[in-house]
Amino acid sequence: MRSVILLATAALLIAAGPSWKAQALASAAPYIDKANNEWTRAIVTGDADVMSAPYEPNGIFVGPDGSEVRGRDAV
Repeated sequence: MRSVILLATAALLIAAGPSWKAQALASAAPYIDKANNEWTRAIVTGDADVMSAPYEPNGIFVGPDGSEVRGRDAV
């Protein structure tokens, strides 16, 4: 009986997983969109401070061609 309850509970948790992930992504979407818009504007205007702000001092930016830029100052 205990294993049946455990299996039923596991099934419910697994079923709830995608809903939780979708909800988390939906709640983060406005912040992600804002950051993407700010970053895009910074590229167009050449604002290096805004463009590099999301990166850690030792972060790595990987370009679409696979090139790497290391560090916030380099970004």
